[in-house]
Amino acid sequence: MRQKVFRLLGFIIFNKKASLNLIEQIKLIRVLRYFTNNKLAHLRVNLYHLTEYLSYSFSTDEKLQALLYHYNYLKATFSLNQLKQLFNNGIECYTEDIENDKYSIVLTGSSTLEFEGSLSLLLKMNGVKIAVLSFTIVRGELFGLEDEKVGYITCLQRIGQHKASIQIAIKHFKDLIPSFILMRSFEAILSVLKIETCVGVAYTNQITAMKNVDNENYYSFYDEHWLNYGGVYKDGNYIISRPFAQKPLLSIKQTHRNRTVKKRNKLKEIYNESRNNMDNFVKEV
Repeated sequence: MRQKVFRLLGFIIFNKKASLNLIEQIKLIRVLRYFTNNKLAHLRVNLYHLTEYLSYSFSTDEKLQALLYHYNYLKATFSLNQLKQLFNNGIECYTEDIENDKYSIVLTGSSTLEFEGSLSLLLKMNGVKIAVLSFTIVRGELFGLEDEKVGYITCLQRIGQHKASIQIAIKHFKDLIPSFILMRSFEAILSVLKIETCVGVAYTNQITAMKNVDNENYYSFYDEHWLNYGGVYKDGNYIISRPFAQKPLLSIKQTHRNRTVKKRNKLKEIYNESRNNMDNFVKEV
């Protein structure tokens, strides 16, 4: 381990981008040592800010600040046992069994996909991941906000080729698509952590979107989705305040209101259970 650290330091010192802010880089190494020593993070996390990480709108220094704040926040907020639970097993925010299927929403570390967000909310069906919301806790000042901290969502998408499973899940969840389900659980987590604002990445800055030829299709996955929650566009991101906005019921066509009420009741159920489970986790000693 010591040899790996020395090699890492050598790389950083002789890397032009990293050496520009060597003091902050050393701070990152120090805080990440706690996570790597306890096998909660890989050494490569020390270098994520030198690659494609979180958003194309971030400079190398801003990516470094995001990494540093996020891991400092986790270390200051949770005990080692809690962090082991979070990274190794995950926190079950919501579970429900219906007929022969089990649905769950699990909060955990993003592992090798951390470049799109350090923590992930996973929607699972019978233990199989079918959708993900990835986020990182960063300083509000990175977006010109007064908030001490915000939840920065940089990935919100379906996982793998599970179209049939997703259709079954949508039917079970009162015609709610996975992104709405995960956002409601995420809102509950923000509430417990006393985070009043979240920020959603615009598709033009989303890491995976910009690697696809048909990336304009991602506009509906990201930008349009943030607008559903009252998101306000600012410098390549959308600022979303909590509680998340929703259309007044009277503004919805009368023929659609009953279905809307059923959806909202289901989302409320997801929110309440997610909040209760996250609150219990935070209170654990």
